Amino acid sequence: MERAYGRSVEMGIDYAMTEIVHCKSESEIGVNRCKSLCAETWMDRIISLSSAKVLMLFGSIAKEWFGNLLGEKLDRAGVRAGVIIAGSPRLVVWLPHPNARGERNLTSVLDELEVSLIRRSLG
Repeated sequence: MERAYGRSVEMGIDYAMTEIVHCKSESEIGVNRCKSLCAETWMDRIISLSSAKVLMLFGSIAKEWFGNLLGEKLDRAGVRAGVIIAGSPRLVVWLPHPNARGERNLTSVLDELEVSLIRRSLG
């Protein structure tokens, strides 16, 4: 998160985290089967509790949820501004999972303009 802000951050003040699927599973067994139901049931409720202007999505499950919300297939990491989620306009950033192989952090997979937009939005 510090790469996004360009400074030190504190969880719970500067950012919060959630999952698409909250059920505990060993080796993510069952996650693919229930991810759509969990997202439809809970994501709007969870996100509506936040005044966050920026949503950062990590990994393929979160990227798929967002792509379904937009009605698009998302290929590369990216940024989309002005998306209404849970009743508020948000800047949405989707990145590879932190455990992914290869380039996976904000400053290595997004261009300078996208990183600048994120930092301006985070204030």
